[in-house]
Order: sequence, then C-alpha cells, then structure tokens
Amino acid sequence: MKDAGEVGEVGEGSGSNGNNNGVSKIISAQAGKYIVTVTNEDKTVRVFEAGGLGELSSRTMPKRPCALALTDCDNTLLVADKFGDVYSLPLLPEATPAATPPTTTPKDSEAKRHRTEIAHDLLFTHKLLLGHVSMLTDLASITTTTPEGQKRKYVITADRDEHIRVSRYPQSWVIEGFCLGHGAFVSKVLVPEWAPLEVLSGGGDTWLGRWRWADGKCLQKVEVGGVLEEIVGKRVVGGRESSGAGGGAAEGEGAEGESKDKEEVVKPAVVGIWQVPQRKIIIVAFERIPALLLFTSSPPPDQSLTHHTTIPLPGNPLDLTVDPSTNSFWISLASASSSGEGECPLLQHITLTPNGQWENTTGGDKPAQAAIGQVSGVRYAGDAKVLNDGLLYTTGLLRKGFGKDREE
Repeated sequence: MKDAGEVGEVGEGSGSNGNNNGVSKIISAQAGKYIVTVTNEDKTVRVFEAGGLGELSSRTMPKRPCALALTDCDNTLLVADKFGDVYSLPLLPEATPAATPPTTTPKDSEAKRHRTEIAHDLLFTHKLLLGHVSMLTDLASITTTTPEGQKRKYVITADRDEHIRVSRYPQSWVIEGFCLGHGAFVSKVLVPEWAPLEVLSGGGDTWLGRWRWADGKCLQKVEVGGVLEEIVGKRVVGGRESSGAGGGAAEGEGAEGESKDKEEVVKPAVVGIWQVPQRKIIIVAFERIPALLLFTSSPPPDQSLTHHTTIPLPGNPLDLTVDPSTNSFWISLASASSSGEGECPLLQHITLTPNGQWENTTGGDKPAQAAIGQVSGVRYAGDAKVLNDGLLYTTGLLRKGFGKDREE
C-alpha cells in the first residue's frame, strides 16, 4: 500500500534535508508475478520478483514519475512524469542494455527534440512516447479490437490543465482526440473493464466525468458535491480559482464575508478511482475526506453511474487495492485531524457481506487484524507539516491559485 512505504521509510529529522525516498507508486504485473515501484527522491523505477522481493532492475528517470501503467500483455511499462513526458520501458530490461540516446518521434517539436537529446541521456532501453505542455497527473492504457479482428492500442493521459488526451500506441504522435469539459485539474482516469470504450475521470470539480474516449463525448457528469457536503458538513465548491477561491464569494463582497466563506468551503480533490469488475462497482476517494463513495453501473447499453453507498472511515484514505478473489478491498489511512496527529488505524478492510452490503469488517476480521498488527509500528518521526503538505496531501496543490489562497 502507498502509505507503508511512503511513511515508514522516512526517519527522524526528515524534512528538507532528510531522506524522503519513500515509495509513491506500486503496481503488480503479469498476474502478480512482478512488483513495480517508484521511489520519490531518487526518481527510480524498480522491478521486484513478487515471491522473495528480489530486485530485478533499477532504472532512474530524468524526472520524478507520477504514474505507471502496463501494456503489451504486461511486458511494457508506461512511465509518466510531472514534467509532462511519457516513456515506454521493457518490464524486464535486457541483460546488458546498450547506452542509446532517447528516441524522438517525427511529430516532436524542434525545441522538444533538442531538450530531450541534451537532458535525457538515459543508459537503458526506453522510448519517449509523448509529452504534455502541462503537468501530467495520470495515465491509462487500453487495447481494443476492431470489427475486422485487429488489435489497436491507445494511451489516455490527464493533466493539470483540465485535458484528457487519447493517443495511439506506439504511434503516439497520432492524437486521436481529447475529452474536454473539466473546470479544474484532472487527477485520475480509469477505463472500466466492463466498458472499455469509456473512461472515467475525476479531479478538482464537484463531479466525475464519464466519457466515450473515441470521440471525446461526455456521456455523464456524476454530481458528488451534495454527497460530500453531507460528509463534511460544509459547502463544497470546485472548478478553477475564479469559481472556487474565496469560497465562491461574489466579487462585491467585503473581506469579512470572503473570509467567512473561506472557512466554510471544502474544495474536492480526487485521489483515487478504482473498480470492482465482478460487481461493476466504482470506488472514489477524495483528499482529506474520511469516506469512500461507491457507484454502481447500470446494465448496457446505458451503463450510467449511480451513487450507491458511502462508507465512513476512521481516517483519510490514501490508497486502495481490490482483492477480486474475496469481493473485498483494503484501504490505507492517515489521521483525519487537521494537525495530522492522533491515533488512526493504518489499514481497513471493507467486505461485501452476504446481504449484499459493503461493510467495514476490520474489527472482526482475523487477517485484517494480523495485517494491522504488522504495520502498527509505522509512524512518521519528522515534522507533521512536512508529512501532510509534502508527502500525503499533494493532489489539492494541483488547483490553480492554491498558493495565492494560502497567502491571502
């Protein structure tokens, strides 16, 4: 889980001068045979054998990776960084990789080509697939089959400037189109297994997007503002700075009214979108909101999403992994207190009960108690402000005008 590596590896005295080489991303490949991780400080992608966690490869990227995906039957890694670039790497590199300069595509601009050749002299097999002008936030890969039986592959990328882009793979200089309509950053995208021609998105708005990615059409805007307001007991606003900053107060209001609105406003930031394919369930988590929102998909051809359940949590959700074999999922948590202090269980186990309800079964679940016991000693020994603002809660920083809000 995300927090175990990210928090547990940071020792006492960490901060601006400390070691912050925590694990920020973990995915499994080839049906759990391999584990792929990204570490923060050294910007390194590592591949481990799942059985004994023996390290099989270690490749340092030019910029800090922010998202991982798999393609080519899990034989190729797609690595995105916040600088806006996406690279493809073989999952397991060659035994003696040649030191080759990075490849560029015919559609790269002259400035991009020059920057890549000068700055990104990576000594392992790789290919620069595509780049965004804006800060890249997430990516997904998808393979479809044409009526003639041909396989076609695509890469879907999201960025801070409200864009969702669909590119061909590996001919990534060919842009199939965009899914446009978000009013704030897009932080997460997901292609449901039961609807491979659709992509779900979430970020800094009070709604989730459901798109037909082939032509960029928005099929549904799933409003979540009202549900979040019931959880936090405050007004929830999203969108750009102009609609969200100052709590949405009118321009003519005085400073006192604006300050009051700011205290009452919560600005949503999606930190994760996951799926339970067997049940056609979508799970969504928001930054600093101690709950999970579950949505169900209606039968074809509509397949619209409907809010089904809200699961309260004893802390803020950081990451989640679904166990398809048991119709359950595990959540890593952090303290929901504003200071980040106080006792909070680091893991919770949510299970689908025989009556069809999703319930928190952590208390009476022996495997869950054993897992919690193993990680119960993981605590951050440094400054709580560094933990909250620099490590755990960074999605909200994508909102434009965030720094200005803090200064006011």
